[in-house]
Amino acid sequence: MVQRGKEAHQEIAEVMAWILELDKETEGKVKQAFDILGFQTFFSNIDSMYFTEDVKRKFKTLRIVVDAFNGDFDSVDLEGDE
Repeated sequence: MVQRGKEAHQEIAEVMAWILELDKETEGKVKQAFDILGFQTFFSNIDSMYFTEDVKRKFKTLRIVVDAFNGDFDSVDLEGDE
């Protein structure tokens, strides 16, 4: 079960890296962070991670899209305010 979770984290990180057009180094950092933190903690702490501001912005945008698909429109900020 743990191994499958790790494989799923790796696969999801690869898809996210492709969608967000991340370089291989950043993709590797994302995979490592997912393995250590899990998804919720990763996204909750994105501002404190050592990614460029552009990468952080991309992840925040992705989170908004995912939240909207999950019906969580309260977290969707269409004006761009944080």
